[in-house]
Amino acid sequence: YSSTMLAVGGMDFKTSVFNLRTGDPLLSWEHRSPCRCVGFSHDDRTLFTITDGKMGEKSSLKLWKLPAACGDGVSTQNDWKFKNEPLSVFSTSEAMLYAAHGPTNDTIYVGSDDGSVAIIDTETSKEIH
Repeated sequence: YSSTMLAVGGMDFKTSVFNLRTGDPLLSWEHRSPCRCVGFSHDDRTLFTITDGKMGEKSSLKLWKLPAACGDGVSTQNDWKFKNEPLSVFSTSEAMLYAAHGPTNDTIYVGSDDGSVAIIDTETSKEIH
């Protein structure tokens, strides 16, 4: 599977999604703290973001539902119907550094600065292991 989108998160507190073929922006939204890590699910239907525990916020893993039209037919931000509310949120006092979807998109594996790895259920936002 190959994606037609590119997601970028940054110290500017923003996450942006671009059409990989044209470079056109598809959507962008802001967080309350810097965005450290982003990643698509294996089917490009969801995107997770990890934000830093700064500015009075806890470090958070948020799962966002992407529009059904993501991919080939999407060319500009106006083509998207995006609701800027996460599907689920997992927060912790530990700094989350990196994450990746599990093999079936039901879990997200999260690495923290203390060397621990947590497995988060994408439906419940609860730590499994």
